[in-house]
Amino acid sequence: MGYLQLMEQGPKVLFKKKYWKSFFKEIDHDDPAWAQFSNTLMKNYLAFNTFEKEGVLYLKKGTRLFHGSRFNSTPAEMFSSKSRITFFGAEPKISLWYLLETCANNVGACDSISPCIAPDKGVCYFDESTQTLKSVVGYLYTMELVKDLPIFKYWNFINLHPTAAKGCKAGVCIHPQIAYRGGSFSASDFHDLSIEITLPFVEYESYFQLTHKQIVNVSSLALHMNDPNYNAKDAILQ
Repeated sequence: MGYLQLMEQGPKVLFKKKYWKSFFKEIDHDDPAWAQFSNTLMKNYLAFNTFEKEGVLYLKKGTRLFHGSRFNSTPAEMFSSKSRITFFGAEPKISLWYLLETCANNVGACDSISPCIAPDKGVCYFDESTQTLKSVVGYLYTMELVKDLPIFKYWNFINLHPTAAKGCKAGVCIHPQIAYRGGSFSASDFHDLSIEITLPFVEYESYFQLTHKQIVNVSSLALHMNDPNYNAKDAILQ
């Protein structure tokens, strides 16, 4: 089974909130099934999307990576800081849920459209000029590698953040990552497990080209954040 097929299993990949108390411990100390699934995700992703040459592992040319942002901009403008790590999803889902995490914590900083479809979820913007509640929107950027990308490090467990991993502020790192369904871990009964690619974009800009930029109704994500069968891609407007 390939990586994308594995990710489409829906509820089987959900990370239940009961693990929060031991979130920063080795996951297999709590439930070996999660360690196994995390390992399987990485194994499949690396098998289908990487190759090794002269002792260096590369992410293949043509691989697509995804980034969710509240900014309607260009990659060069968004990722202009040389000291900043940029986070990409290996598939759209984690980047879409990241939009909800971002906008839920700062609704006024995100763009909006009429009408608000989730007024009880707290992810709507009140437009004083029109005296109406509007749905919050963000943007999904699809990037494609135009040449093989050298990987510095990868790991199979979920309790190490790339900002704490030696070398990941300067190189490309791949690892499993939790996709929060809401502004915090406690906001939802469910969260998703996915794969994240991190790198300093300024140093690797020449490896990427933007293929799509799509508008996402973040309020739709908020409306369905406790639905284990909801497909986050349904929040994409265009």
